[in-house]
Amino acid sequence: MFRVGGNANLQGESSVTSSNYSGNLSANRTTEAWKFNISGRYSRSEREFVISDGAPPVVSLIEDWSGSSLLVKSLTPQWSIGIRSGAGRSSRRNEDLRWDIAPGIEYNFVPYSESSRRAFTLQALINVRHWDYTEQTIYFKTSETRLAPSLTASLNQIQPRGRTSVSVTGSQYLHDSDLYQVNLNASISVRLFQGFSVNASGFYGLIRDQLFLPAGGATTEDVLLRQRQLETNFNYFVVFGFSYRFGSIFNNVVNPRFGGGGGEGFRIVF
Repeated sequence: MFRVGGNANLQGESSVTSSNYSGNLSANRTTEAWKFNISGRYSRSEREFVISDGAPPVVSLIEDWSGSSLLVKSLTPQWSIGIRSGAGRSSRRNEDLRWDIAPGIEYNFVPYSESSRRAFTLQALINVRHWDYTEQTIYFKTSETRLAPSLTASLNQIQPRGRTSVSVTGSQYLHDSDLYQVNLNASISVRLFQGFSVNASGFYGLIRDQLFLPAGGATTEDVLLRQRQLETNFNYFVVFGFSYRFGSIFNNVVNPRFGGGGGEGFRIVF
């Protein structure tokens, strides 16, 4: 399957103009023995503010691109191996270029043949990450390559009245035990009547590994215009809503190894 998308948005008034461009593409092929995904995206957002007549305008520019791939081989009804890779750039995160590669293994305590109903997986990866920075970081680096093993535990269950999903991921840089991250994802959807569900999802991240922070810090403009990722110890979000679905929630389930893969039919979400 191939997908391509893009959009452009232009807005303006006397003292503010803005433009936003983005594009994305993806391709995937899935069988019982193999799973392959590749995707890429690009975005650019520029805003110009006129503060006073005669003064130079304040310009905010955020630009990034990224690409990723995943290749998975099924070994047994419960074991699989895979490799993730990616590359990208983000002006907001002080990155001229980054790339990563992560081979790993996954075990499902439930045979994958039952994945349309339930799954409980443990996934271990060895992440090799490299950065070329735009500015020197708070650790006095202009480029670096680091190892960060990670472990993810995921539980997914689908019942006639709804579905639940919970995952916890922890990663640790080997060169410094103080640099780590723990992320918790959870979602629940409860069907109240045929096709109609209420849902909630949330994320919480404990962050102790912001290697990319520039030594020069952030200016007032960077903070107000969100041009720089700021130092933080955590981030989170919570979403509530409801949806109405046409079609089967079990449609097109083939191979969920290394994260997802089930079809969902047509859905209206608020």
